[in-house]
Amino acid sequence: MNNKNFISHIINNLNIRLDSPLLYKDDKVQLTYQELLEAISKRPNLDQLDQLKQSDKSYTFLKWTENNKEFICRYFQLINFGIIPILVDERRLQNSPGDYDIKDVFESFQKNQIHIIERYEDCATILYTSGTTGTPKGVRISLKNLISSAKATIEHYQITSEDNWALSLPLYHIGGLMILWRCLMAGASTTLARPDNVQETIINSKKVTMASLVQLQLERIVNIASMDDFKKLKGVVLGGSKVDPTLMKKAISKNLKLSNSYGATESCAQFLATPFTTDLQTLMSVGSPMNGHVFIENDHLILEGDSIALGYLNGENFNSRLMTNDKATYDANNNISIIGRSDNTFQKAAENINPENIEAKINVGLETNCYVVPIDNNRYENLISLIFDKRETLKKVNKIINDSLIPFERPHLIYQCDDISSYQKGIKISRKQIASTLNELHDGFSEKLYLNACGRPSGDILIVSHGFMGEALEFENLIQELKEKYLIIFIDLPGHGSNCKLESLEEFKNEMINFIKNASNKDRKINFLTYSMSARIFQEILLDKRLSKIQNIDNFINESGSPGFLTDEDSRKKRMAHDGRIFDKYNSNQDAREFYKNWYEQSVFTKVNEHSEYQNMIETKSAQLPSMITYWQKAATTLSVANQENLLDITKLPKGMKYHYIHGRLDTKYSQYAQQLKAHGAFTYEIADASHNTHLMSPQDYLKVLHKILK
Repeated sequence: MNNKNFISHIINNLNIRLDSPLLYKDDKVQLTYQELLEAISKRPNLDQLDQLKQSDKSYTFLKWTENNKEFICRYFQLINFGIIPILVDERRLQNSPGDYDIKDVFESFQKNQIHIIERYEDCATILYTSGTTGTPKGVRISLKNLISSAKATIEHYQITSEDNWALSLPLYHIGGLMILWRCLMAGASTTLARPDNVQETIINSKKVTMASLVQLQLERIVNIASMDDFKKLKGVVLGGSKVDPTLMKKAISKNLKLSNSYGATESCAQFLATPFTTDLQTLMSVGSPMNGHVFIENDHLILEGDSIALGYLNGENFNSRLMTNDKATYDANNNISIIGRSDNTFQKAAENINPENIEAKINVGLETNCYVVPIDNNRYENLISLIFDKRETLKKVNKIINDSLIPFERPHLIYQCDDISSYQKGIKISRKQIASTLNELHDGFSEKLYLNACGRPSGDILIVSHGFMGEALEFENLIQELKEKYLIIFIDLPGHGSNCKLESLEEFKNEMINFIKNASNKDRKINFLTYSMSARIFQEILLDKRLSKIQNIDNFINESGSPGFLTDEDSRKKRMAHDGRIFDKYNSNQDAREFYKNWYEQSVFTKVNEHSEYQNMIETKSAQLPSMITYWQKAATTLSVANQENLLDITKLPKGMKYHYIHGRLDTKYSQYAQQLKAHGAFTYEIADASHNTHLMSPQDYLKVLHKILK
């Protein structure tokens, strides 16, 4: 292993002082060119670097955990010594190891005769795509590719040693890695920024002159920044997915110059780009080639040039020519406009989402096939949705998803249809038809809520929710018969189930109000099936003035829900304090089972411990508690009844809605609430051999009441 000096040669030929900064964080120098030069001159210890133990003398796996100077030095050090770094995301490696073809790497190196880096034309880096045809593909990239792409961008944007490019994209991703290469080749610097807070870095840093942002990041900065904040910027490069023209127009109104661009891992990121401009018409395209040529054949975009990678790790050589799956056209100014894709891949924010890849992970555990399709979303361009049929349950599919998928692959809508073959067109399942159905089901919701649904897509709507420390799918098996008539939407409260990371009750309310208003425009009746905590939360939502004229809400079913807070302010404070201490004993090392046994000794749960399902319930909830306690602690106070007003006067609810109250005779506290609500016009139903949780203790009697109400 000899020092090839590839990177050392680049640094020594820069027209800068070697003590010039390469890397900043919080406007403090983290790494100079001199320090990088010294670090990459030391012989790398492959055993220390490669925890995967898959190295040979020509390559090593380099695991990424965060952008930092250590990773940067190691990456360039390996190349300097002729060793090919294979960049992998440690998070993805742990959660979804099948996404990397690690076992096949050695065979691929032999097949493609990949050896140590001897020339600029040799493979010098391997990066993985997001996954466009099944599992992510390893892409072989040469120094010539990397340098050609970097030089093209430097010339296009006239980058000098005075520039500083904010780096928020991960360095295992081509978008992040190429920012580093551009700065290196220009003698410029880069500033580390957190992806979720890059806007603060751009605004507050005295160094940053450029940034690469996706739509969500652009939205954040445009919403908080002033025109003065943008004066120091050359501009912002957009890429990774389509950006909403309305958002671009808002950015332009603050005199922020933008550049729309197009590229891929296989083209070393940017291949086409507009100049920095405030002309919206130009920004509706992705500009023209920065280096190389483009062709459109049969509507497909073809890229040709020195920045096109060598080829795939386990596949063909590109020979400087890349046939993309993107459809394109020329606009009136001879710029390229992307009009769609020819495969099933779609984008969610800046991530390529491959449906077949997600389906393969889930289908392993199913007796039926599931299908993934995009649903429209203003903020992320698309969200992920999933469909399967009644041979499997929503609860089982959710468990497989939690066990098998990484976070950005999680569907926002999971729908159980009656028979997946109903979407068959010829010999294939029509993804277009599925997408039409699921977009219609999700209409009115945004990216803030995760939903489960089943039943008739065109039927009247039944919204189902749950109690404290529960989830809506607890009702799935119980209400199976209702699927023939209703579209059933299972919705978890903030801090619970699939919406555990949603902390804001106001955002939840707004989501539900928007959905209800949207459904009312389609002349569909809406029904609510609620229990305990969700009953009072949804009742409060229905009291919102924005729903005062809604006339399509048919039935509101409240099982053992409190009618708000009924006593004085001193009691309100005591109740809030009590709710804030619910988990104190568990946090003091109390066993989870003991916690729940104590919880169900409350008088409202009289005799629940004698029920045949009691032990199963304790075991299930005890298993959930360690991972959910942080969310439930917040929800205990955020959703506390102490935050609510007196909800007894149900005459204030939308006109025409029938209010039904189900309670157990053994729950004396809520039986009293039933009498109070009855006096205000509610229909009440008492279940004899049950306390608070009537649907668990007397499911048949509970169902009889539901059938009577919903007919």
